[in-house]
Amino acid sequence: MNNTLRPGDRECIDETKRQLNTASLSMPLSKNLKQGISLLETEVDFGMLEEGCNYSYTVIIKNTGIRSTRYKIKPPPPSTGIKIIYTPHPIAAGMSSSFQIEVYAVPVGVMGEIGQGHVEHNLEIISEINTLILPVTATVLTTASYQDEVADHTLIKGVSLLSREHKH
Repeated sequence: MNNTLRPGDRECIDETKRQLNTASLSMPLSKNLKQGISLLETEVDFGMLEEGCNYSYTVIIKNTGIRSTRYKIKPPPPSTGIKIIYTPHPIAAGMSSSFQIEVYAVPVGVMGEIGQGHVEHNLEIISEINTLILPVTATVLTTASYQDEVADHTLIKGVSLLSREHKH
């Protein structure tokens, strides 16, 4: 067997050597390197909503770690009118997934046909590595107040009207 290397062979070996010398995944990760899950949003504000309607917002969740991770979302109390729609599954390293936040607009604390209530809840998103808190807020107006105060009926970017359950 001939152990003589041709010039092209030497370049391949040198290239492989160079790659092995410059990268090592066995070293501990820097403490400054973010791991776990992160959200593109720091809060979700639905803005002014009309009572009796269902609204939705899509939240993007990203795995910033180097391994697959699972997450779960602690369900909000039914009294908030907030419902979370997602399918628990692992998110591969560097990949993203999404979940829906739905709000059934109820003007909590309003007596009569005119007024506004507020929805506030800190959504807890728990992964294998970290826990995130996502504040969710909305101002809910009675139908009469909504008709008077929100002239153009424009929703905040990202918020979708799913259904109306009241009569005009």
